[in-house]
Amino acid sequence: MPNKTLYVGVDDSNHADKVRPAEVILATFSFDHADGCIREKKIGRKKNHKESIGWLKYPQRDYRFTILTDGKFVHTCYNLPLIVPFLIRDYLKENTEVNNLEIHLDGAFLPEYKENLVREMAEFEGRISVSNFVKDKVATLGRKKKNLCKYQTRSLLIHHADALANAISHNFNVPREAENHVYIPLEQLLQKEKEYASLIQRV
Repeated sequence: MPNKTLYVGVDDSNHADKVRPAEVILATFSFDHADGCIREKKIGRKKNHKESIGWLKYPQRDYRFTILTDGKFVHTCYNLPLIVPFLIRDYLKENTEVNNLEIHLDGAFLPEYKENLVREMAEFEGRISVSNFVKDKVATLGRKKKNLCKYQTRSLLIHHADALANAISHNFNVPREAENHVYIPLEQLLQKEKEYASLIQRV
């Protein structure tokens, strides 16, 4: 079997609120090494829906998303590491020949969150890396400001995940939307959420 690395970028739509708790969490997938490279120059923050939809048309690229509607997940600081294993496993149903995983998360996360994500994907033990990318040197987590990671340029995979999540939240014409929508039973989410909630209590 060839040594295939799956590159994953994860972002959310940032539109949930207490009145209408509906958050799109989206993961982009690519087997193209160039998509997984972190460029020296910053990628523009401006969303270009047409550009990101066009990016999907090339071979070996795809996406999966889910929509969180339970109020418990409104602005939860660990939504991305909580959700991405469900999206990855759904993608792997049709793409079984994957040796390595490289995951890019948007935002600041406690090291414990990334460690828990690695444990969650135990079938890739020793063959998985998780990186997070922040827009500012100091990120706010809850009520505290922490230097969670160094300032880094943005991942291209996260850039497209951001635009596509925004496109879905605004009902733009994103291709193959129905078959890329992953339904996650609330009971499973709540069970996993307890693990992340316990981690933040230890900090």
